[in-house]
Amino acid sequence: MTTVHADRQYLLNLADRCERGAAELDAEAADPRGMLTDRGYNPDSYDLDAMTVQKTAAAGTARAYAEYLRSLACTGTGPVPDGMIRQAETVADAANLGGILIDGRPTAEATATAPNAHIWHAADKNAWEAGTHPTQTKAAAVDGTGAFVHIADEGQVPFWHLGHTDQTHPQAMAEPAAQADNADDADGM
Repeated sequence: MTTVHADRQYLLNLADRCERGAAELDAEAADPRGMLTDRGYNPDSYDLDAMTVQKTAAAGTARAYAEYLRSLACTGTGPVPDGMIRQAETVADAANLGGILIDGRPTAEATATAPNAHIWHAADKNAWEAGTHPTQTKAAAVDGTGAFVHIADEGQVPFWHLGHTDQTHPQAMAEPAAQADNADDADGM
């Protein structure tokens, strides 16, 4: 079942959030050494060229998504599916969080499937088994955008990176309405 969010002004607000995030990502791409130093990291421990490419790709993706949201808000005639709103919120959040979102599913799954989960974490266990755990819903929204790359290197917390380094305007955004409907179906909303 698809529910709707009828406020097109909200889409314009999300587009503005994407643009603000893109501007910050551009600033980080222009001076990755300064950004890392300001945050207390040793810039010599990072591949600054790769960071510049990633931040630039994330900024381009955020801008492209903002453009899409403005187009949808100005030309759309019907209500906006909640799945599409969740996807737009996800892109806006990532754009304003350095282009990265943490994937908490491994930890959530371990908690929900632990032998004592029925005692200590019953709500997590029930939500996980129903496919409605917040980390599962977040993953559906992230995947539905087509705007992220999932990174899960050994020994590292898995995360999604906004933007594709091989293209700054993902083709997957061409059909976001269909993807949003699928996200609604996947999370039972």
